[in-house]
Amino acid sequence: MKIVVAFNSLSPKSHSLKEAEGWARERGAELILTHVSGNEFETLYWDTEGIGNVAIDQSQMYEIERAAYEEMQVLLEKEVQRLKKDGILVTGIMTKGDPASEIIVQAQEVDADLIIVGCHKREGYQGMIYKSIIEKSDRPVLVVPTIDPD
Repeated sequence: MKIVVAFNSLSPKSHSLKEAEGWARERGAELILTHVSGNEFETLYWDTEGIGNVAIDQSQMYEIERAAYEEMQVLLEKEVQRLKKDGILVTGIMTKGDPASEIIVQAQEVDADLIIVGCHKREGYQGMIYKSIIEKSDRPVLVVPTIDPD
């Protein structure tokens, strides 16, 4: 059994990763932790005071995106190593593009039996991702709610 697990910066503490670990242990499933780096930053954003917009030039944008990508690589590799140490067959994959589409493509490429994604009370962009995966995937999708700490 192969399971594609949507992985983001919240994943190490998330219920979706714990659920995937349970499936791996109980069913001998192979996990494919998949992080998709999309267009996560806008060229304009609200400053911390909420007074107005602050412009970011292309070189600053590139540096922010590069640093975020590198941080995710480290985080993903750390989780892959932790799971391997616990005897779980696991692979980590980093890709770029539309998160929902890329997760679906990854599931098709590895012939996954299941996709596991998390969702949060404060859905926003994340809510759009898991809903899009459910609507477009030809694979079963398990949506695991995350309990926010507040």
